[in-house]
Amino acid sequence: MNRKYLAISLVSLLAIIAGGAWGYMLYSDPITVDEKVLEYEYTYSGQFDFSAEVLNYNPIYDVGEVLSGMAGYFYSISPIMDIDFNLIFEPSIENSSANVSTTTILIVQSLDDDDVPFWSKELLLSSSSDVLDGSSSHHDSFSIDTTDIKMIDLEVWDLVGGSTGNTVGQIITTVTLDGHISNTEIIEEKEYVVPINFRKDYYSVENEESSEPVKNSYFSIAKIDSKRGFEDLWRQLAIIGGGFIVLILALYMGRDRDPKDYSEFKDWVSEGNYPDGDWEKEIFIPNLRDLVDVAIDTGKRVIYDKDEDIFFVIDNNIIYFLVSEEDE
Repeated sequence: MNRKYLAISLVSLLAIIAGGAWGYMLYSDPITVDEKVLEYEYTYSGQFDFSAEVLNYNPIYDVGEVLSGMAGYFYSISPIMDIDFNLIFEPSIENSSANVSTTTILIVQSLDDDDVPFWSKELLLSSSSDVLDGSSSHHDSFSIDTTDIKMIDLEVWDLVGGSTGNTVGQIITTVTLDGHISNTEIIEEKEYVVPINFRKDYYSVENEESSEPVKNSYFSIAKIDSKRGFEDLWRQLAIIGGGFIVLILALYMGRDRDPKDYSEFKDWVSEGNYPDGDWEKEIFIPNLRDLVDVAIDTGKRVIYDKDEDIFFVIDNNIIYFLVSEEDE
């Protein structure tokens, strides 16, 4: 193997070994990192339940039957809608308490086809408060007499002398929480909204599903021992990878070649016959690269005689030659 490339191979091999040893030493040595640790958390969620008792005789339901989960409720059968609101408070530790207050209003509007209101009126349905200690819940009940809503609509009809669009409503319950979990203060306010439609003969609730719970989590920072990951060892991996690339290239470029292989200099070598005769000078060239340089400098070509196994360049009466067995 060529001495230059042998030296490069040895240096690259040492770089691979050094990078690997450095990386292993760092990987084996634990480091201290900051990690978030959950201390405590709490969730709260609100849910509406709607029902309507059958108050008037009809051919469909028995008087006194409680209806729920219906597509709609007839004014003539069940004019009063009963509403239960439940707030569930769930802290992860016992050392928690909160004052809760709820206010529920009904906003009644008459809308045109583009949902622009002709008129709007706000009605207070309920207001309540409670103290929540640990995992607990707050319950509030109220009702809507839908005949009152129809009366409002009729009053507006009389005042303006005609219909003013579709009557709709929104039940809005505002929840306020004020307290603590461990030594952390709790201050929360959230609105729960349910649309309600008032049609000519019936009323309906659009969505009776509970909303997603609200979660608040509190963390502390802990010091922990951890191993380094590959992202922390990129320098060492780069040294190892670079060393492998250089080693492979050096082994390839420095490999021992067939003395007759002139593929590297094929653009400057032609095959021919070695000429006998007297020469003014016969100059021995020690390797093919230098002989190609002579050909380039003199504007000649290198001729290779396969039978004599000799490379030569003729310049006037001077012959420059190389016997391939002597090529280093």
